[in-house]
Amino acid sequence: MEKLQPELRFPEFNGDWEQRAVGSVCNFIVPGRNKPTKFDGNIPWITTPDIKHNSIVYFSKSNLAISLDEAKDVGSKVVPKDSVIISCVGELGLVAISGTEMVINQQLHAFIPKHEVNYRFLLYALTVQKPYMDKVATKTAVPYMNKTNCNSIPVIFPTLPEQTKIAEFLTAVDKRIELLTAKKEKLTLYKKGVMQKIFNQELRFKIDNGHGELVEPPEWEERRLGEVCHYFSKRNKKLIKAEVYSVTNSNGFVLQSEQFEDRKIAGNDLSNYKIVEKNSFAYNPARINVGSIAQFEDEIGLISSLYVCFNVSDKLLDKFLLIFLDLESTKKSIVDYGEGGVRVYLWYNLFSLIPIRLPSIAEQRKIAEFSSSIDAQIQKVEQQITLNQKYKKGLLQKMFV
Repeated sequence: MEKLQPELRFPEFNGDWEQRAVGSVCNFIVPGRNKPTKFDGNIPWITTPDIKHNSIVYFSKSNLAISLDEAKDVGSKVVPKDSVIISCVGELGLVAISGTEMVINQQLHAFIPKHEVNYRFLLYALTVQKPYMDKVATKTAVPYMNKTNCNSIPVIFPTLPEQTKIAEFLTAVDKRIELLTAKKEKLTLYKKGVMQKIFNQELRFKIDNGHGELVEPPEWEERRLGEVCHYFSKRNKKLIKAEVYSVTNSNGFVLQSEQFEDRKIAGNDLSNYKIVEKNSFAYNPARINVGSIAQFEDEIGLISSLYVCFNVSDKLLDKFLLIFLDLESTKKSIVDYGEGGVRVYLWYNLFSLIPIRLPSIAEQRKIAEFSSSIDAQIQKVEQQITLNQKYKKGLLQKMFV
């Protein structure tokens, strides 16, 4: 018989672990079939969007709460504090701990650990069982696990003292990730606030007058983007050999070469694609309000004819433009100057009308350097978060059978 022991273990523990179906070591709560109609109580009404994986849930993000009488009327039971909640519809396997009493909706399932089960250990043990959940889920457009599926999830348990030790160790790792994430959020908010002050000219940077002295900078000039940006549309008529890209709001230019076949991509003739060169800009006219704009960093590439392409003049620094476009006030201008209904389109003729207040190139450079210094701090924290997440993933693989 195969021994049930993890690869990585605290030295004071030995012996095999025991596999059990989670429903046999926990009481459980299945939500009522009906949705509440009155949200006038003080018991949080929790749905899947309120669940952050491996976290503690205290309240509804929509501030929804019901009364005990309403819970009874819709056939729902109150989930006790320190229960483990799991998503069983759609995004399977999200797990969290109830930080207070709550009522859950039909897309969630709650486990109430019995005395021999540490609730935090159970949280992590369920996390590694995502492949099993995907396997037993009903295969429909939206996958779901019924009560039997949820309760059948296998969990391999050591003794309670070892469960507690593992849970405390992994909780400390999660706390580290949580603190780093909060630090990143604070830095991001700080940058946003300072940049808005700079563009409101509440904060100015002195510049070098050429004689080694720092002096007050000149006043900013009122311009429109069309005065300092130049539109271009260079089509790939000669079918040059170049990689094909798209632009996203999170990663900038993204290589699409894996779809590149026989001079075509996704069935489209590449002769109609636009050529982009180093330091030029491109944006999606339907998504620029959410940041779908980027500067091209390679020597040459191809991009769909749907994108708007432009360069900047010598009166505008590339980095300064990117900072300007990231401001909340600029995003509002994009919506105001755009056209359309539910989806706003900002073609270049409209983009060119957006007003921009321009400092001197020297002050633009100071602002860009200051922004880059904060970006470097944010990037460093992001790297630390990634390292800790990889460390935790490795622990989960080795500390559980």
